Amino acid sequence: MKRLKNLISNLFRKQRLSISNPRTNKELWYIMISPLNVIMTLLSTAILMLIGVAALAMFTSVLDLIPGYYGNKSRNELLINIEKLDSMNKRLEMWQVYYDNLSTILEGRTPQTLASMVGDSTLNLKSDSIERLAEDSILRRQMELESIYKLNEQEAKKSRQIRFTAPTKGVVVKKFNPENKIYSVEVQPLPDQAICVVNDGTVVLSTWDPEKGYLLYIQHSDNYISVYKHYSPLHKQSGDKVKAGDVLGYTGVAKHSSEKPGIFRFELWYNGTPVNPENYVTFE
Repeated sequence: MKRLKNLISNLFRKQRLSISNPRTNKELWYIMISPLNVIMTLLSTAILMLIGVAALAMFTSVLDLIPGYYGNKSRNELLINIEKLDSMNKRLEMWQVYYDNLSTILEGRTPQTLASMVGDSTLNLKSDSIERLAEDSILRRQMELESIYKLNEQEAKKSRQIRFTAPTKGVVVKKFNPENKIYSVEVQPLPDQAICVVNDGTVVLSTWDPEKGYLLYIQHSDNYISVYKHYSPLHKQSGDKVKAGDVLGYTGVAKHSSEKPGIFRFELWYNGTPVNPENYVTFE
């Protein structure tokens, strides 16, 4: 107990700290200070240094200079890279759909369109809160489909620098109707009328189908593909380079005099999505 009292009293007891000249032994400067003052001074200095270091780390980019430590700049760069990676993934998915559709077209099947990938955007609300009408869903679906094809055709018109010519002349008897999965226009031409290439390109598929007759797919610039169906005979093969106006074949001829000549079908695709051929070609 006595030692503790002596220790406490020594903490408060002031000592003389002086600076003197060793040659003359003259005191130059002095200060009266206690051990408690020394301890408080050291603690205050340490606290101020910690506060300064914390402020420096929070409000400056000094942490970016430390190897292996992720500062504000590194975090911002990480967020930017994550956004770029997400954008690249979306574009990669779009290109994958495009190439899958191209492969489907080359196989003579109907590809998946953007419209088929769009679901009903109505919120999943509880059935007892709002009653959905069938007419509302039909109208919403029609508007979404129309907007998809209009936007795609607007993009096609802005991007294309090529001009299309009519593959043949005749009366359009069935129009483009993607809502009902009709991606072609049906033209009633004259018998033995030439079927011509609409623009320069390369034949990517030339085949015959028992239901669709002769089929020919031509890849053009700017990601356009033209499709020709129901005509004979076939004058081009896969891999052939073609020019606008080249004759591919001729329209079909009726078997009997009372029958109408064969129907010619024409499709135009842009970036894997069908577009209305009548917006690019005049048939009549």
